[in-house]
Amino acid sequence: MSRRERLILMVIGPLGILLVFYYLIYSPKQAEYSRLRAELDDSRMQLERMEATARQLTRLREEYTRLQAFIAEVEAKLPAAKELPSLLVQLERLTRSLGVSLENIRPSQVQSSQAAPPPGAGTPPPPGAVPAPGGGAAPGGGAPPAGGPPPQPPVPAYQRFPISLQVIATYEQIVKLATELNAFPRMVAIRNLGFSPKLVPSLIVNVDIETYVLPRGAR
Repeated sequence: MSRRERLILMVIGPLGILLVFYYLIYSPKQAEYSRLRAELDDSRMQLERMEATARQLTRLREEYTRLQAFIAEVEAKLPAAKELPSLLVQLERLTRSLGVSLENIRPSQVQSSQAAPPPGAGTPPPPGAVPAPGGGAAPGGGAPPAGGPPPQPPVPAYQRFPISLQVIATYEQIVKLATELNAFPRMVAIRNLGFSPKLVPSLIVNVDIETYVLPRGAR
């Protein structure tokens, strides 16, 4: 082998080895690396989305717990129907503790919220409809759906209980009474205050308040 041939082999040999390394080792490894890097980026994005969802679920659980506590607190301030006599006694004790002369306390009837009538209620049957047994119209004449009792109106979430008080007190005592009613253990709303003079500094005050009652069986 001549010197020139040996020189060519010395140049081509390493170049061939480099080409074999590039196509058989480096290129597949580079492709595998790119694929794994893309999978890693995708997994990181999924992880971030899952972490964001977990944070949102934690926030929603906390909000749900807070709302449950708030509802329980509000319901605790709503007397049941059987607790109304004790509520009146509490009001009487409050006026006495403030030195206010309670002349009259007049509770009204518990008032239910007006519920919307069921669909179709109160609608007259079309002309030509023949009343069927049970009060409905015959088939073909706008008969109510059969197969069950008529829908009942929804039960209101609460009921109103108006109370009228007549007291004799000074202006300062009335301010204290209004403040104490605002912080009353039960939920009480002052609807109206009517003043009329008596003997200075006393006033005759008519106080219209309203509390809210849970329907029977609500708790």
